[in-house]
Amino acid sequence: MNDRIVVDTNVFIAALGNPCGTASAVFDRVFSGTATFLYSDVTLSEYRHVIRYSQFRKRFTVADGDAVVDLLEDEGERAEIYTRLITPIPDEEDTCFAELVVEGRADVLITTDKGYPPWLGVPICTPKEWLTGVHKP
Repeated sequence: MNDRIVVDTNVFIAALGNPCGTASAVFDRVFSGTATFLYSDVTLSEYRHVIRYSQFRKRFTVADGDAVVDLLEDEGERAEIYTRLITPIPDEEDTCFAELVVEGRADVLITTDKGYPPWLGVPICTPKEWLTGVHKP
């Protein structure tokens, strides 16, 4: 059974910046059909916003970033967000990913951010942990 994954922006940016790295291997699984990429309108908007930061121009172009977001939208599964979290999480900009975990019935949240609360009810792991199965019980 394929994992239903939510991927935080930091992993997305790392994959764009290093196509041969561990973060990129997460998306290789999505594109090969062995993982289901979950997204919402808000999470795609967050990706599109962050790829426009000038600090990333040496790593990838906005056009390349937009092309990958478009591909993920085509390959992934869109979830409507009806539930808003009332318990704050440390990084408010990450709320959309936490909400997607709940509404998309995710199996795992892949991130390098340590600020997500454990009460989301799914494993929260790094790309390496997910790829090696460390998050599995």
